[in-house]
Amino acid sequence: MKYRHWLFLALAATSVVGLRAAPADDDDEDFSDIGFYANSKNKVTFGFRLTQGAKVHFGRVGAVSAPAIESTADGAQYPNGAATTYTYSNGVVVGDSLRANEVKYNADGTPVVENGKYVQTSTQGGRYTTNSGPQYDNNGNIIVGGDGQPLIVTTGSYVSYTPNQVRDYAFENGEGQLLADGSGIVFSQYSASSKGTGLEGEQNFSAGIELNIGRQIGRFFGGKMDVTVVGGVSLNDISSKQAADVTGTLHVIRDTFYFVNGGTLSPANITGSYTAPTFLDYTDEQGNVHIGADENSPQLAAKPGAPREEKDIGDITVSGVWKVKGAYFAGRVGSEIRTMFSKNFGVSLGAGVAGAYAATRFTAIEQFTVEGVSTPIGVTEFSDEGKFLPGYYANVDASWALNERTGVYAGVGYESFEEYDQVAGGRSAKVEIGNMPTVRGGISIKF
Repeated sequence: MKYRHWLFLALAATSVVGLRAAPADDDDEDFSDIGFYANSKNKVTFGFRLTQGAKVHFGRVGAVSAPAIESTADGAQYPNGAATTYTYSNGVVVGDSLRANEVKYNADGTPVVENGKYVQTSTQGGRYTTNSGPQYDNNGNIIVGGDGQPLIVTTGSYVSYTPNQVRDYAFENGEGQLLADGSGIVFSQYSASSKGTGLEGEQNFSAGIELNIGRQIGRFFGGKMDVTVVGGVSLNDISSKQAADVTGTLHVIRDTFYFVNGGTLSPANITGSYTAPTFLDYTDEQGNVHIGADENSPQLAAKPGAPREEKDIGDITVSGVWKVKGAYFAGRVGSEIRTMFSKNFGVSLGAGVAGAYAATRFTAIEQFTVEGVSTPIGVTEFSDEGKFLPGYYANVDASWALNERTGVYAGVGYESFEEYDQVAGGRSAKVEIGNMPTVRGGISIKF
């Protein structure tokens, strides 16, 4: 406001007048002589500062972005090149690769590699088995089969790796995601966008410290007033937070994956979540049962089999916590006019230019829930910011001399700094650390 600038100009003009009217340094001013340090021209003060705290306005809240659906891995273990994994809010389709039991190994136990890829031992499009190795009797002798060879027992039956198919996938809601005829699965990725909602952060009191040093440059009116050049620094914290429910716009991306080779899963039989591969028990040639060793889940195509669907669904309630934390270090240079009403009590008025360096972290935590998705969909985003902010200050203090060297002071001050903006994931935080009164106090020492 305009009155702040007029105040600053008036204080500066008064300081210049006081300097021009100052008498010689060796003049006797009985009014202020209270001991050896009475005529000391230097003074240092150390004290506390208490202000209402930073004003923060959070803008464009209520946006939960969706992570990328596709992620691709390359490596020699993938005979058909890259394998793509699709991750959704309600499930995942994992890019397939050779299992350890499908890889050919050298005598030293290392995989056999040809043309930069592992050699597959299983038959693509079929199944492979695992075995126990030679069997031994109670006396430790190898059991020989009817063909005269050591008896080998099959311990499990599994689906082979086949390009463009996957064996590992999962979804959360059978009734809600499986197609009516059981031929495929619909996966959804949800996100929310902001409606431009803004919120005011709470103002917490900010406590800080300050250190000032001054040099008296003149006295006038018989020593009852003096002018001092002052410089100082201070440190205050910045803390503002808001938690609320806001309205955003819900978006969805849907992909449909179909089972291969006539495989199906019935939505009538799977009402909840499902994770593949699944296994039954396997019975070997000797009639022994191997728990969970017969893979029986249908294979899924490695890529969506229908055009991707993207649309807005409507409004959604987004719960969020937004906070800005940090500190600012301020420096100031100016002049101070002091009037002594007695040998112990005086009042001073000061003003000058100031600058602050503010360093803050802006954190946004937002989430929402969707029917059919078991866990909340959310995001945590943050950003760090450092800004230099020019400004000015003014203060009024009352001081009391405890003895010839030490005194105490208390007063109020006012600082004005430019505001600054900080962004985290599209959200904004407008931070204002000045333009608020400050209560201050401490001790002063002459030297």
